[in-house]
This record gives sequence, C-alpha cells and structure tokens, in this order.
Amino acid sequence: MKTFLQRRFYFAMAVLTAVVVVIGFVPKFGARMLHAPHPVPVSLWVHTVVFSGWVILLLVQTGLVQAGRVALHRTLGMTSAVLGVVLPLVGVWVAISTGHEKLLRGEPAGESFLLVPFSDMLFFAVLFGLGLWWRKRPELHRRLMLLASVSLTVAAFARFPRSIVPGGHFNIACDLLILLALGRDLVVDGRVHRVYLVGFPLLIAGQAATEWVRSTAWWVEIATGLLR
Repeated sequence: MKTFLQRRFYFAMAVLTAVVVVIGFVPKFGARMLHAPHPVPVSLWVHTVVFSGWVILLLVQTGLVQAGRVALHRTLGMTSAVLGVVLPLVGVWVAISTGHEKLLRGEPAGESFLLVPFSDMLFFAVLFGLGLWWRKRPELHRRLMLLASVSLTVAAFARFPRSIVPGGHFNIACDLLILLALGRDLVVDGRVHRVYLVGFPLLIAGQAATEWVRSTAWWVEIATGLLR
C-alpha cells in the first residue's frame, strides 16, 4: 500500500477526479446539451470543451510523471497554464450566461447559488496560480495542483444522485477527496504537508463563508443585477 501511495497516488486521484466528473455530468449531457428544449448558450459549449480538456490534461500530466516522463510533463506545462487561466474565466461566463437565459425564460435563475461557481473559480484560480508559481518545487506544485483540480469537483458532486450525495452536501464530498491526500501524507511521510495544513482549512473556511454570504439579501440583490 505504501508503495502504491508513493508512486501512483496522484495519478489515482486524477482518475478518481475524472470518474466524479463523468458521474456528475455525463448522464444528463444528452438532455441538457443535445436535446435541450431551449437553445444551449455558446458559453456552455465552450465550458464543456475547456473543462473536459482540463480533466484530460490532468490525467495525461499525472500519467507522464508516474511514467517518469517529467521532461514531457514540463513541456505540456504551457498547455496547462493556458487552460488554467481560461477555465475560471469561462466558468464565471457560463454561470452568468445560463442564469441570464433562465431569467429571460421566466425560470428560477438561482441567484443565490451564483456565488457557488464564483467561489469555485476563485479557489481554483488561486490554487492553480500558486501551483504554477511553484512549478519547480514538486512537493508544493503537485499538492497545489491536486487541490485545484479537486476543488472543481464541487459542481459534479452537486449533480450526483441524492442517494449518494444528499442535497447541499457537495462541499463535504469534495472535502472527503482532499482528506485522502492528507491520509496519503500521513502514511507515506508521517506528517501532513504544510500545503494542506494551510490550504485545506482556508478552503473549508471559504466554503463556509460562501454558504453564509449566498443566503444574505444583499448578495441576492447583487446576483440579480449580474444576471440581468
């Protein structure tokens, strides 16, 4: 087990992240994208391509490191950088545009919930940016990239069957994935790395703050203005 955690953990986490994304998004892809009763916003198609590209690149990059192809991993790093910058911008765009379309159709636009994708994109951008900054320090880089990637699973968990992830508990499901990383450090290194000691509590605090702020009247007013 320890050998597996030392050599294959990050690739295994990339596979697990991809599985979560597939379970969350693929079952409703046809109804939401291909056979939708209303025209699908361009932003949603762009988001699908960019997000899928990130998941695929995550698998490729962690797979290359596991295979010892570190030079190729670094060569593809520029692609990761481009996607990492574009992804949060597209995430904010699709959140606003889909909510706007719902308002135009007279449907509930989820004004309160708009803060959740905004926060997710902010968490990802900060974690990814730090991971990119410390790309020459593998112990920091790989943990920050793992946190950034896992933070994106919130949207997928929110679409899981309620029998698996009860309503409103998608943040907890995401946090459980991160706990696997903390457990890996304890088993392999005998201690939790400082990236997790700092990053994980801040992420939980951010999640709690998001849940509180999005329930306030002033945020709903701001979100309504953004969607209009």
